[in-house]
Amino acid sequence: MCGYAASVASRERLSEIDFIKAAAIVAVVFTHAGPAPWQPTYAPLDLALRYSWTSFQVPAFLLVAGFLYQRPGALPWREAVQRLRRILIPYAIASCVAYWMGFWNPASLREALHQLVMGQTLGIYYFIRMLALCVAASWPLSRLAPGALARTLAVIAFAAAASGIYGKILWLGYVVPPYTGISVLEITDFVLYPLTYFLIGWVTASFRARLSARSERFEPYLLAAGLTGIACWIAAAPTYETLIPFVGVARALYSLAVVGVLAITTRRWRVPAVILFLSEASLGIYLYHVLFEASLAPRVAAWSPLLRISTCVAVDLAGGAAVCLLARRLLGARLARTLVGA
Repeated sequence: MCGYAASVASRERLSEIDFIKAAAIVAVVFTHAGPAPWQPTYAPLDLALRYSWTSFQVPAFLLVAGFLYQRPGALPWREAVQRLRRILIPYAIASCVAYWMGFWNPASLREALHQLVMGQTLGIYYFIRMLALCVAASWPLSRLAPGALARTLAVIAFAAAASGIYGKILWLGYVVPPYTGISVLEITDFVLYPLTYFLIGWVTASFRARLSARSERFEPYLLAAGLTGIACWIAAAPTYETLIPFVGVARALYSLAVVGVLAITTRRWRVPAVILFLSEASLGIYLYHVLFEASLAPRVAAWSPLLRISTCVAVDLAGGAAVCLLARRLLGARLARTLVGA
């Protein structure tokens, strides 16, 4: 989330990147501020406030990561490892904190190591596995010419769309495939779609000058198309669990619409301090807000949905931000970023 920002110190700061990351981390907190859709306390208001508009958050972070990680020339392996460390060290420390607080309870050391490697120490940490995969992929991607990158994106995006549709059809039970030990949806959701979003960001950065020169003329039309896509998604009110074959493709289009609208509308804005903080501390907020949610959720489960959601969002966001601010104060900015993602 924000652990990769330091890797592009040589590139000018783009205000739209900070606005996109800030919006995405707030959407992450909203998403986790309450029960999952299959739990009995889930209410229609949860769909409206926590799921209908927040589905762009993970794609947005992956898009931004690809954009920021792109660089001219081949990426040295040592730098790729450093990029991974910026993500994995804060994740490992947050997992230890979750264990100490009793929210992660592996049955054995072997299970603990497996869950740590697979991003399963807490349910939401699956994103770390996805981002680590994309960061590792940046090493071979940096050795491809821009045209080859565009063709690679086209192939992976087509594979992601096709396998996502096929996986939903399997999930619906229209076809019963032979057992393979891993589902099509796992490959799609944790490999193909993350690489697609990451590559979109990477290719956009590669062709940024050319795209910027041409997009200004069509900016009003692009903005109108993006707003229309956002309205269509929210009106349909899909969720992650929607068993329709095209939900993955629809979510991708919605995510691109949100990122596009934010990029167009904020690229000339001055970045307020709160937006800058949310952007830079997004990894730390992501890692620690869920610990506040896990502590708070049982106590507010019986509250009215609106009060429950608003309380959880406020406490989770403030708690995650407080951890980052405290880390900066005690450790200094550089060490806080290295150890906490702040």
